[in-house]
Amino acid sequence: MTRILTVLHLADPASIKRALTTSISAVMLITINPLLLKLSLAPISDGVIASVAGMVAVYVLQSGLKSGAIAVAGRGTSEAAHAIKPKLPVR
Repeated sequence: MTRILTVLHLADPASIKRALTTSISAVMLITINPLLLKLSLAPISDGVIASVAGMVAVYVLQSGLKSGAIAVAGRGTSEAAHAIKPKLPVR
């Protein structure tokens, strides 16, 4: 369990947003058709559910890649700020 929580990086607000989006979307996509059938309404087709799931997956992947790129860029600038710079001769 600790390994799963470490992988999710839940200290980062963007990771929490991705986790909530994924979990809420999964619950809604699983429960929408039984709820509609219980209310005597026409169920949503499997194609529509798959399309929405695909859009959610693309959003979560894009958000993760963006957060990763920001983290990599942040590491590069912090290392460059603390690097020892050679003194240039005065002209």
